[in-house]
Amino acid sequence: MRKGISAVLLPLLLAVVVLTSCRQDGGTGTLRIILDSTNGNTRLISPENYPLDVVKYRISGSGPGGATFNITTTKTSATLEGLAVGVWSLAATGLNENDDGIVQGMTEFTLTANSTSAVIKLDELVGQGNLSVSAVWDADTTKDPEVKFILTPQHGDQGETIPATISSGEASFIKQNLESGSYILQAQLYDSGVLVAGFTEAVRIVADETSSAEISFSLDRFPITPGSLQLLDQSGIPVQCTIEGIGEEVNAGETVSVALTPSRNTGMDCTVSWYVDGILTATGMQAEIEFTPGHHRLDAVAYTDKIGSYGSTFVSFDAVISTAPGIPGNRIMFDRTSSGLNVGASTLMHILPDGKLVVFSGQNRSMQLASLVRNDIDVLDSWTSSEYPPLQNMPASAVSGVKDGNNNHALLLGTNNGANTVHFNYNSSTGTIDYIEESGIYRCSLNDYQTFSKIMGPAFYDPVQDRYMMLASDEDGNAYLLNREMRRLEPFKDFTYDGCDYTLRASLLDGLVFTDVVAIDMSTDRRHYIMGSSHGDVVVADEVTDQFGVVWKTDMRKTSLERTKLSGLRVIDAAAGDMAVITGKDYISVYDIGADEELSHTVVTGADFQDMAFNHETGHIYLLDSGASRLLTYQLDQISGRIEQVGATDTTEEYDAMELSPNGTILILYGKNGIQSFDVFRINIR
Repeated sequence: MRKGISAVLLPLLLAVVVLTSCRQDGGTGTLRIILDSTNGNTRLISPENYPLDVVKYRISGSGPGGATFNITTTKTSATLEGLAVGVWSLAATGLNENDDGIVQGMTEFTLTANSTSAVIKLDELVGQGNLSVSAVWDADTTKDPEVKFILTPQHGDQGETIPATISSGEASFIKQNLESGSYILQAQLYDSGVLVAGFTEAVRIVADETSSAEISFSLDRFPITPGSLQLLDQSGIPVQCTIEGIGEEVNAGETVSVALTPSRNTGMDCTVSWYVDGILTATGMQAEIEFTPGHHRLDAVAYTDKIGSYGSTFVSFDAVISTAPGIPGNRIMFDRTSSGLNVGASTLMHILPDGKLVVFSGQNRSMQLASLVRNDIDVLDSWTSSEYPPLQNMPASAVSGVKDGNNNHALLLGTNNGANTVHFNYNSSTGTIDYIEESGIYRCSLNDYQTFSKIMGPAFYDPVQDRYMMLASDEDGNAYLLNREMRRLEPFKDFTYDGCDYTLRASLLDGLVFTDVVAIDMSTDRRHYIMGSSHGDVVVADEVTDQFGVVWKTDMRKTSLERTKLSGLRVIDAAAGDMAVITGKDYISVYDIGADEELSHTVVTGADFQDMAFNHETGHIYLLDSGASRLLTYQLDQISGRIEQVGATDTTEEYDAMELSPNGTILILYGKNGIQSFDVFRINIR
């Protein structure tokens, strides 16, 4: 939690005006001391609940013949009588409400008939203090973190690198015996050598006190409203200053004009430094800054020519490619070398609910966990078949769900090895994937057991039934709807029959002229499954409730859609409500499941659509045309079911698979077999 960020202007000048009516005969005079100071408030990294305002002054002097005086006043004037003419050593200290010295100064002054005034500059802050800082971040977002702290005194040319202690999601340090005054603290968070976040703060050190704060690194979180800093001009009137020119998003790669704007025109002489993710980037009340795509924090540090006057404010925001919402942009092409991921033959990619990427490789018999960090890929962990033997099988589909209170996500991998399924557990708090069990289907020595040759189409999680659903075909080409109940952290058997333990159940799609099944999905209202075959057959399983009150989707019905019209069917993706998008080799069809009605059908001449995804955040359809090496984007009217093409982008390879993140902001295009590169697009969903 942040502990107050703003600026301070401490009492910098104490004018001691010494007025005397010197009497030459007696060698003494009467002095009237006038105090003139400028006070301010501070809200920055400083001692908690410690008053920094100067509320009174202690003035002392020593002069001829050992004469001395010592007074304390809260007023702007004081009168001293009978001071001897001659040389006086004068000192003044500004005190807070605790009687602690904040700022001090001294001067030598000769009191004569012609020299009646002296000025003491309070240009030295009192004593030494300590600084204790803790910088925190979400440990799940980094694998090999390194934090760099740099502390620079006001008007200092070079900062000091402060060693830090790093634990899980936290870096901290304590620096003792720092001279009182203002400092700039810069912090940069690196992950595997890549800068991922940073901040810059103003610091105030006070004598015999510890200034402390806990500050959060901003890692791809929602933008934060700009703060404000408070400076004091020469007359002592507070001036509120804010960062102008930065909204929740800016266009990446374009120059952005930023300014530190006061609430009124004061003409104050102020120095401003601008830091992007903890790196000094520009100076001046106004600056022109260009940002790379990604999440950033912009800090402004301001000060006057007076000591102890540092203040800081910041704003967090996203720099995005200037594209319309829902249109993929900011493409980055990665390969095995640049990403460290095992892409190539028999590749399957899956984006987890927290945005992490899981890559299964049949060729390398491996599983990898990675994150997208700015414009880079960070491989967090890897596993091989020597650690998890089921990884030796060819991956067919993957789906995650069933999150519990400890951030455990069940992760189901389907493999084409007798249609086995593999249960992993992904923990988003620790960033680890643990193997739970591998389960075959109906592998019993009974007359009615059934084996399957392969899994067809994707798998998905049905939260109503708390089961994972998928399609499979047997050796005779018959189609089955499979369901598996999957517990979190332990192997689980659904039921036992004649001594055989089962983890999966199968329902034969019988009597529906339904072979060579390739696609399945669940409607967004969770009431229907919709399934399709490459021959153009489409079947719906409607929701029913049995005598025990258990909800199942077992009421199979064939739709009225024309089989020949949908020949070559490849992908079904549920849109809003009862609406589903069906794509084949060269067509896009929109279907109302509940009303059993085709809403639109569009043929794209020459297309070879290999994969399709629907963005539930924006209502856009993404179609991967492998033959033409292009990505087409359509807008779906979720009332009429009509579609309109709104974008087309060439791909770097003839990809045949895509993966869209659950939040609709990342789209990955890749090849299931042989292509050793992949394209990553970012999508603006606002």
